[in-house]
Order: sequence, then C-alpha cells, then structure tokens
Amino acid sequence: MEGINAGAKVHMSVRPERLFMSEQPTDSEGLKGTVRENIFVGTDISTLVDLDEGPNFIVRTSNSDRGNKRIFEPGCEVYVNMEMEAARLLVD
Repeated sequence: MEGINAGAKVHMSVRPERLFMSEQPTDSEGLKGTVRENIFVGTDISTLVDLDEGPNFIVRTSNSDRGNKRIFEPGCEVYVNMEMEAARLLVD
C-alpha cells in the first residue's frame, strides 16, 4: 500500500458478516481460537471467539436453515476465516 512504511501503526476493519468459521483452516490462513459464546439475535447468530494469538472476534452468521447456519458450541476450537476483500486498512 502506498504511503505506509514498514512498522507504521494501522488498524484493520472487518465486517463480522464477512467472517466465517471452520474446523480446519481454509486455503488462506485462518486465525485459530476458541468459541466463548453464541448470542442469538433474531435471524443472526453472533459468535464470540477468543483467538489464541490476538484480539477477540465476533463472527455473525445466519440463524436460518436456508442460510449458512452452523453452530459451534462454547469451548470448541475453530478457525476464523475472512472472505476476499472483506477488510479495510485504516492508517492512524
């Protein structure tokens, strides 16, 4: 990215609905973590994941059998994966 030097402080913004969980890492590298809690809100499930190395993530999925409904129970090890072009880099 132009105008950003190595070691510069940045933030990355990722929409929770553009994340997905799996039992194994996908072709791209996933972030390994443990499911802490599932919160059911209408048509969505917000899953709180404590990453092994790094911050916590919230992954939002559909609470519909027609959607991508897959519930990982608290304590399960999962990989948090991201759709291509789902993140935005924000320069401090």
